Amino acid sequence: MKDNLSIQAALIALVWGSAFYFLGSQIAAPLGVLAALSLIFLARRSTFSLRRVYWTFFIAHFLGYSWFIPAFQNFAGISFPVALLGFSAFALYGSLQFLLFVWLGRRLAESAARKLSLDVAVSWSFAEVIFFKPFDWYLAHTLTAFPALLQTADLFGAAGVGFLLIWISTLAWDCVALRASESFFKKSARIGALLSLCAVAVCYGAHAFSAYAGREATTHARALLVQSNAAPVPRLTQADARGIAQQYSKLTAAYGVKGLDFVAWPESSVMEPILSFSPAEEEAFRKEVPLPDSLPFLFGTRRIEQHDDLINSVVMLAPGATPRAYDKKISFPLAEGNLLDGILYWLSDPPGNGDFFEIKTAQGPIRALPIICFESTMSGYVASRARSSRAQILIEFSNLNWFSGTRAARQHEVISVWRSIENRLPLLRIINSGPSSLILANGEQTFRIPEGEIHAAPVDIPYLASTSTPYQRLCPFLPWLLALTVAVLLRSEIANGCSRLKSFCRNKTKEITRAKAALLLIVGLLCPIGQYFKLPQIALWGLSSGASPNPFVFNTLEGINYWAHEVSFDLLGKNLTKAHHAISAHTFAQLPGPHLYHMAYAIPFAFAPVYPREYWEPVLQKAFCGSSTSPPTLLSDFNFPDQVASLKLVIKERYPASPEAQPRTWEYRIVCRGKQ
Repeated sequence: MKDNLSIQAALIALVWGSAFYFLGSQIAAPLGVLAALSLIFLARRSTFSLRRVYWTFFIAHFLGYSWFIPAFQNFAGISFPVALLGFSAFALYGSLQFLLFVWLGRRLAESAARKLSLDVAVSWSFAEVIFFKPFDWYLAHTLTAFPALLQTADLFGAAGVGFLLIWISTLAWDCVALRASESFFKKSARIGALLSLCAVAVCYGAHAFSAYAGREATTHARALLVQSNAAPVPRLTQADARGIAQQYSKLTAAYGVKGLDFVAWPESSVMEPILSFSPAEEEAFRKEVPLPDSLPFLFGTRRIEQHDDLINSVVMLAPGATPRAYDKKISFPLAEGNLLDGILYWLSDPPGNGDFFEIKTAQGPIRALPIICFESTMSGYVASRARSSRAQILIEFSNLNWFSGTRAARQHEVISVWRSIENRLPLLRIINSGPSSLILANGEQTFRIPEGEIHAAPVDIPYLASTSTPYQRLCPFLPWLLALTVAVLLRSEIANGCSRLKSFCRNKTKEITRAKAALLLIVGLLCPIGQYFKLPQIALWGLSSGASPNPFVFNTLEGINYWAHEVSFDLLGKNLTKAHHAISAHTFAQLPGPHLYHMAYAIPFAFAPVYPREYWEPVLQKAFCGSSTSPPTLLSDFNFPDQVASLKLVIKERYPASPEAQPRTWEYRIVCRGKQ
């Protein structure tokens, strides 16, 4: 029995690994169907242990994404053992998604969803959407070689197509496995549901594939794509950067710009931050690297931001217009940025109307939405930006030479197809090493420059008025919809689980107290951890919890919630100048100096009702009054134009220690002594 299970596990790992390794090829589609059938097998076979499931898909990761290891070596400049270790951690984490699916699928097999053969489809879609993946790949990506099968993606995205694939597969599985004892009605219902679902999917796909083929478009934009296959340089000198830009310039000049609407160069084509150049530096650069200046010109570059940070950007230069720049929001995990970028982008910089370029063409202006490299793998991010900007075309700028010789370039191209269908917009891909291509709004490729080829070629982009697809509106709510569906299907198990949890809490008071203390410690450390490891989203979570009205996050001392006060102070100058200030987190953020400096001055405002006056009054004396040997340290930061004669500190309790108590107020008056 164990030998049979080992063989089954090996076959499942081989099917899944091969399906993703050969993404984009015709062989990937039948492998994807087999992968869907394997999900049904795992959800319905309790003899296949969760531990075996975990290690099966750990191996599948190594087969399907083997390009990660050499790619990480090239991209991050690390050794093979380190890259192997990093990829092993990625595979260990990614395999947890399949554990979640099998665990949930076996429980839904006893629910009402089983009667409609929906148990496996709901379980898989829930795990696929809810489980955070640093790389946004879905089972439906295996079908990309047949665009007519993908058209329902404008309704529910790639996850919706995967749901449909598994539902149809489960219906077919259940029809084959029908018991002789089942009634004729049940047999007919399953077979009828299977045929109806297939007919609806095929008819919708055929109609949408034809409707969005671009043949009905009355407007076209003609662009020049330039692909130079310039190799990445680990340590780029100015001469190296100029050499890469000159390659693109020569290819553009060789073709010319007559009859074009715009020219596009890929990511990293201009490695110097020319937007930050002085006029003399820009003039010298343009003499050495001639840029197209008679029509709109889009190119990938780097831009200098505050603190001299280099930002990966796309810039548009147009005659008589101010240069426009779009900065990359989502970084490549483990190499460019952190793992949370792909799911928490909306916390740091939500998409807005400034994220598109308006390109003036002979047939009128068009709205082009730029996407930089890894961003094209994030379906929700692209959909939200396309919706808010009312884009008419998508333009992807990438440099995939770091991954040359691997399957990464092909997998990246496959995923880009879905962005066209989900948003019903043509997608122009400009890739440094290729393949550069045009993908129509139905997912069909009509133009392609092969990978590794050095070429400049024009392409006609048919486009319609901006579209708004159901998926663009639904994608933010899809996880909640799936979670609600699962909760309804498992309502009896959830109710039993809540009862057991209540019983456990009653009997494990000491353990619960320790867990609360541990959780408090974790929440309290989120902000410094986020700051230290440069994870802004984590720091924001920590800051939000600490600044919230929750009185139990490091807030209580001697019954006083010292961080949950309303604090203000009034200054009276020697010339009778008056000023009122309310203290907030923003106030301290504006103070110069390190965090410990801020906290030293926070003591009087937060701990005055708790600590003896002789502990905190000297701090305020030094901050606002000064002494005979030193000036007041904070007075200039609050823009007070006079010397301080006295200060009144008012602290109002926002949340009393007990529900029965009334909020308290403390007032303290400090008279400046000594010379200022």
